[in-house]
Amino acid sequence: SAPDEPVLEVNLRVMPSTSSWTHKVAQYLRLLDPNGTGEVELAKRNPFTGAPVLGKISGPDNKPFFFVDGPHGAPSQHVFNYETSVLIGAGIGVTPCASIMKGVVNYRWKKGFSPQNLHFYWIARWADLAKFKWLLLTLPELKASQLQHNEYYGDEEARRQQLVNRLRQLGEEVAQGRTHQGSSEPMLPEGWAQARAQGGQLYYYHTRTGETSWQPPTVGSGCSSGGGRGGAHVGVRAVGGGGSSLVPAESSFVRSDSVASMAARRKEMAALQARLREMGSHHRSLSITLYLTGCKAEQVVAQAHPTAGSTEELVAALLSTTDPNTGRPYLELRAGRPDWFRELGVLSDLYGRADVGVVFCGSKPIAKALKQACEARSQIGGTMFTLHKENF
Repeated sequence: SAPDEPVLEVNLRVMPSTSSWTHKVAQYLRLLDPNGTGEVELAKRNPFTGAPVLGKISGPDNKPFFFVDGPHGAPSQHVFNYETSVLIGAGIGVTPCASIMKGVVNYRWKKGFSPQNLHFYWIARWADLAKFKWLLLTLPELKASQLQHNEYYGDEEARRQQLVNRLRQLGEEVAQGRTHQGSSEPMLPEGWAQARAQGGQLYYYHTRTGETSWQPPTVGSGCSSGGGRGGAHVGVRAVGGGGSSLVPAESSFVRSDSVASMAARRKEMAALQARLREMGSHHRSLSITLYLTGCKAEQVVAQAHPTAGSTEELVAALLSTTDPNTGRPYLELRAGRPDWFRELGVLSDLYGRADVGVVFCGSKPIAKALKQACEARSQIGGTMFTLHKENF
């Protein structure tokens, strides 16, 4: 349950070992429910009137039912210190995430508190999905509440979605440019391309002026973009001719993305990121992504006629509700394990210069991978990712 809710809700994963405390709690509650109704009402009788009164302290053994000790500090509380937060849970580690999301969406946003943007990821096994039905039923409701909030408080939702889509497109183009730059083909100035001579030697030429060079041209180097002066110039003899005309080997023509176009993309991204931040302080965003292990990609799509009570039926129900602004389901389901370097890269392209908090509750191997991704994706003057983890 969320801190602002009037009712305390606790979810326990009962371990199979009879010596575990969770198994003992479950066994104790079953003794209080001899008819197997699945509900235990902790009530007592008024000693004067005999009427049942909700609320009971001691059990059959004359000992208190439960002690609630706290509050205690936890890494998850840092989620409220950022305008943009990434909330990640693995397995049963999703329980504090559920509490945080309900508190943020149902209470904090109505009071204008942070975080304004919340990105939730959950990693779980396909076989365990039905055990977390209580959570899965809550997620679409939270997304619907976020859309309702923006409809009432926010504005220009369609325009904002256009900015987000354009930023994602530019991010992919810039990422492709980085991959190209890291390959054996150098990043060339605008107007330059590379080809191979008759003997197989790699050379560079200007597409408009015909200027050529054995060395890769760079911005500010001796190779000019016109006139053919400065730098080393070579003539490539055309096949079948006696002259020295400059003809590229068309069969091996490769055009490289220009430095100027990459700089233009980054400049446009920075402008869109700034505009996105200025589009109203009342707008809130919530994204929900579930990574399911132990299954194939075709299993995480809605089946036409799933078996009643099956996991496939649960998946179909989750994907049935769509966002009217994007036409996409409230939740995104993916098979396999997440690539945190890629996921954080998408967020970096979206928010630009910002401090993003990453809150994780789960196993140590995932925490280690997250730590590496946060360090690799953090840039001074750009997006800084700070990890707050709670391992078990």
